[in-house]
Amino acid sequence: MKKKLYMVVALLVALVLTGGTFAYTATVDAIAGVGDLTQDSDLFAEVTDQVSVTWTDNVTAGTSGTVGTGDLWAVDRDSTFTGDVQLTVYLTNSGDLVQTYEHLNMEIGTTSGTPSDMLLTLVNGKVSFILSASTANITLDGGGWTTHQSIGTTVEPDLWCEVSQVGL
Repeated sequence: MKKKLYMVVALLVALVLTGGTFAYTATVDAIAGVGDLTQDSDLFAEVTDQVSVTWTDNVTAGTSGTVGTGDLWAVDRDSTFTGDVQLTVYLTNSGDLVQTYEHLNMEIGTTSGTPSDMLLTLVNGKVSFILSASTANITLDGGGWTTHQSIGTTVEPDLWCEVSQVGL
């Protein structure tokens, strides 16, 4: 019984010491604009909305097109934090998107990270970068799409950005 108690206490201490995840949520209005954002910079990084991408309007059945390019977010690491941060971009409305798009590929990039570009699709739903510099811009560097049906309105991607500490 004592072993279980020690194990539980040790696990709780480990969770407290290695936690440190900071989530920056953004309802990205289809990459065309960002809704009301709250910014929280009291942990180790500040994320700023930089959205400058316009999404294609009025898609129709059986058409193809390209994804625009532009900035999404700027990440500034706190100067007192010396570790690396991981940035993950999630596609949060893939269920809605698959009703309109047969395929949707978005190349997400960073000015300071490893790797420098990754493909965000309806299949993988997220991409992650290790940011080792004190500042980085997260960008949409292009992509493409094909529709298989039209649902009357353009369904645009919603993106969510999470920044977490790497290896305390």
